Amino acid sequence: MPVPITEGTIYRFVNIQFAATLELDPRGQRTVLNDFTGTGYQQWEARRGIAGYWKFRNVATGLNLGFDVGRIAENGTLTIGTAAEFLWEVRQVNAEGRQCLHLLVPNTIYALEGSYPQRAEAAFPFNNVQVWEYWKGPNQTWFLDAKVDQGPPCVSGSIYKILSSNGSSVVHLEDDTGNVSGYRYNEGRNQLWEATAYENEKYMWSFKNVSNGHYLSISGTAKEGTRIIGSPTPFVWYIAPDSMITGAFRMFVPYTKMNVDLHMGNSSPGTVIHLYKRAAKKYWRFQKVGSSDDSHPKTSFALGPADPH
Repeated sequence: MPVPITEGTIYRFVNIQFAATLELDPRGQRTVLNDFTGTGYQQWEARRGIAGYWKFRNVATGLNLGFDVGRIAENGTLTIGTAAEFLWEVRQVNAEGRQCLHLLVPNTIYALEGSYPQRAEAAFPFNNVQVWEYWKGPNQTWFLDAKVDQGPPCVSGSIYKILSSNGSSVVHLEDDTGNVSGYRYNEGRNQLWEATAYENEKYMWSFKNVSNGHYLSISGTAKEGTRIIGSPTPFVWYIAPDSMITGAFRMFVPYTKMNVDLHMGNSSPGTVIHLYKRAAKKYWRFQKVGSSDDSHPKTSFALGPADPH
């Protein structure tokens, strides 16, 4: 069966297990899994090799996915960007309703995979990509996506509602407490947030509430259970695009693994929004509702339940 690859097309590799994008370290010394940022280090040009094999050349560096001549394929051998014309045997599989691929070092039993670090909490991002004995696992399963560019999550000065992946709850600032909770959208000014890009960083943003000018922030240090609040002090978030779901993002405290989380994904009015580690299929969407020049006269405030922690 022919594999679903077109020669000369630029792809990104998405790992099924981690829902993450393969990225070449800028120095070419290793490959890792990361959120989908759309840089050239995540883009790979497919080229035909001999005997039905394939080569993948990194757009940013011109180096090929693989390892140097003389390296031995064995459990744990890290893949890098190499000047060698490294070949891959590509096998087509179906996974999660997609046409996916397994990539093997030719004439061996070793396949490309996202590694499982010894510490579970360190599993992603930036876990290594390596080869390991072929067992057809989800961490050895990839799909090639021709959507390789990723735009910024917001437009500076625009007004957004921030919608949970549960499809009904939005980020809602409570006037009584200053806490941020999940409520159904009612067009209240306290549910609307003006986005501002930080410096020239594509994925660093602050969000100012239209109602009182307070910023989406945290109530203490970045750890599991820290409450999300409105604060008069600007606060910057790292907005990480999801690798598999278009238009889905996670909001992280920069340089930490803590992201904005709707407690248990609960759609009940007043559900706590706090920091927690990333979870599969829990994310946010930014839905534009206007610009900073528009008028949003309606206000709706409500007191949420006690913090479950």
